[in-house]
Amino acid sequence: MTTFDDMTPEQREQCVGMWCDCSDGEDTQTLVLHGISDNGKDAIFVNPAAVGGGRGPSWTIKSFGHLVTLRPDLPRAWQPDGTPVVMDVETAIEYSNHQPPTRMSRFVGEWEEE
Repeated sequence: MTTFDDMTPEQREQCVGMWCDCSDGEDTQTLVLHGISDNGKDAIFVNPAAVGGGRGPSWTIKSFGHLVTLRPDLPRAWQPDGTPVVMDVETAIEYSNHQPPTRMSRFVGEWEEE
């Protein structure tokens, strides 16, 4: 697994918006990389569960590079420049007896294997 310590500053900048496993030595959380600190070695993360719960701005967590592992198996939360990720959406409608139709959608991106 690639950690932040294995990367150049330019590579780290391109990882903004990616999911990462962040460890404190005991517990591991999966968070989104929000930015890189001014020293270029520390990472700043956002916890979507905390933001969704209205707990920002205290939702940033700072972690050192050797405790951060990238999760390329998960889709990006946003692009490095802050723009949304462009993905196709597949939609299906399920019909069932005596039930209203159910509409289902899912994002389809390059990260999915078909």
